[in-house]
Amino acid sequence: MDMLGARRTLWPTLVVLAVLVGAMALSPSAKALGAVAFLIEFAATPVFPAHTQFIRRWWPVELQSEGFRIVGTASRCGDVGSKLMVGLLLMIMSWQHASLVAAALSLFTAALSYRFHADSPQARNETPQVSLTLSDVVEAISVM
Repeated sequence: MDMLGARRTLWPTLVVLAVLVGAMALSPSAKALGAVAFLIEFAATPVFPAHTQFIRRWWPVELQSEGFRIVGTASRCGDVGSKLMVGLLLMIMSWQHASLVAAALSLFTAALSYRFHADSPQARNETPQVSLTLSDVVEAISVM
C-alpha cells in the first residue's frame, strides 16, 4: 500500500467489492454464493489499512486518535446502515435485485472515493477535486 498510496489502493478495492456484490446476483448455487461472499471478505482486506494511512498522513500525531474515532464510528454506522438498506430492499424486491442495487451504490461510493480522497495534504495538489484542508477537518470534528 505504501508503494501505491492509500488513494490508489482504496478506490480500486471499492470497485472490486462493487463487482463482487453484483456477482452475488448471478450466483447459480449456494456454493457459488458462498464463494463470492468469501471473496468479498478477502477483497475488503485493504480498506482499514488504507484509512490508517489517510489518518497517519493527514492528522498530526496528537489528533490521530480523533481520526480513528471517526473511522470507527463511520464503520459501525455504515454497517448498521447497510443492513437496514438491504432489509428494506428485500421487502420490495428479490435478493438478486437487491444485490444489484447494492453494487450500484458501491460503485457510486468508489467514484466518491476517487474524487475526494487524497493521500496527504501535499498530495491534495495532485488531486484538484480535493479542497478540504486539515483545519477544515479539525473544525468539523470540534463541532461534533
